[in-house]
Amino acid sequence: MQSELVNPSVKYFGMSEDCLHLNIFIPGNALPSENKYTVMIFIHGGSFTFSGAEVFSGDKLSAFFDVLVVTINYRLNTFGFLSNRTASSGNMGLWDQKLAIKWVHDNNADFAGDPDNVTLFGNSAGAASVVYQALNPTNKGLFRRIITQSGSPLAAWAQQYNPSEMFADFVSEVNCSTGQHVYEDVLTCLQLKAAEELVTTRFSPIVDGDFITEGPSVTFSRVSVNSSSPLNLFTEVDFLSGVQSKDGLFVLETFFPRDISKGVGKNVFKDQFIPQVLLHLYGRAVPQVLAQSIIHKYTDWSTLMILK
Repeated sequence: MQSELVNPSVKYFGMSEDCLHLNIFIPGNALPSENKYTVMIFIHGGSFTFSGAEVFSGDKLSAFFDVLVVTINYRLNTFGFLSNRTASSGNMGLWDQKLAIKWVHDNNADFAGDPDNVTLFGNSAGAASVVYQALNPTNKGLFRRIITQSGSPLAAWAQQYNPSEMFADFVSEVNCSTGQHVYEDVLTCLQLKAAEELVTTRFSPIVDGDFITEGPSVTFSRVSVNSSSPLNLFTEVDFLSGVQSKDGLFVLETFFPRDISKGVGKNVFKDQFIPQVLLHLYGRAVPQVLAQSIIHKYTDWSTLMILK
């Protein structure tokens, strides 16, 4: 779990590399039971950078809807997604999720769960993770349904597009660059660093040729599906997608560390928020047509309150 170094909303929860555990919430008096409860596995969001399972309690969902809820952790940030683009490097966090999903499938019957009725759901980066899991054919049989909330692997933040350059910049910043970028020397240097020295905000899943064999945009553009396609499993599961109320509100707090309880003015939105968000996503080359399109989208045309 990452700490308040990235987001103040998790400041009351500790940060530790020892994060690979999960939490199981069962309906009251469920054990021992002849019933088999529906199982819901929640993958938390946080831009693949922060947050953790402890931030989200499954007790109310379990108690009021008679389902077995599991919240899982996975490695984040540098520890979960650092890659130098060599074969199969990166995506450690996705492999953690996969292992947790398999463990739940194999063991949930001991907690009155139904191994044949498992649903994955998640928000933000967790939603993108849910789809990444559903695009991995080796997960076949581990779950029947997926629910995505305010997230997709097609989002700009859900994939690294230049991991080699990002890796080189990162090892240089933490003083582990050898000039020759000999991987074994760099790895030894990183392993000698304290975990807090390696925390960053830049890493996310990559097309590694192993867990993710091709870009999601390529996958979803396919017309036909064969047995080896990432879409083979995805087309078999039930899929529900939606958007959470006030999702991403913490981003406003990140950009504007002042009281925004009464909203954000149109000039602040147009002149500060949009440019800063686009600069974060695109660097210096911010497409002006994109900025204008966003302003157009969020203009209240019904009252002709045009953002000028």
